[in-house]
Amino acid sequence: YKLAKYLRAVDYLSTKLDNKEGVYTGNIFGEIMYGEQKLLAVKKYIESKDYSLKNSWAYGDHDSDAYLLSKVGHPFAVNPSSKLKHIAIKNNWPVLKFKL
Repeated sequence: YKLAKYLRAVDYLSTKLDNKEGVYTGNIFGEIMYGEQKLLAVKKYIESKDYSLKNSWAYGDHDSDAYLLSKVGHPFAVNPSSKLKHIAIKNNWPVLKFKL
C-alpha cells in the first residue's frame, strides 16, 4: 500500500497482510500473489477493466513470475534469478539489470 501510494498508483494487486491496530499479525487475507495465483489475479483484474494481456507489460525477478511473463505482450526480467534469466533468454524476453 505505501509503495503504491508513493508511486501514485491508481490500482494495484498484492498479497494482503492482516493488520490489527497498526501491527501486522503474520496472517494473510486471501491468496498469496505468487506464481500461477499472480497470473490468475491479473487475468481477473484485466477482464474487469476490459484490458488485454497482449497489450500489457509485466516485470519479474523470480522464476515464479514466468507464469505471468509468458502471457503478456511485453515481458521483462529485471535483475532475474538465474532460473528466470534462463527462461527469459529461451523466450527472447528482455533482461534488465540494475545496480541497487
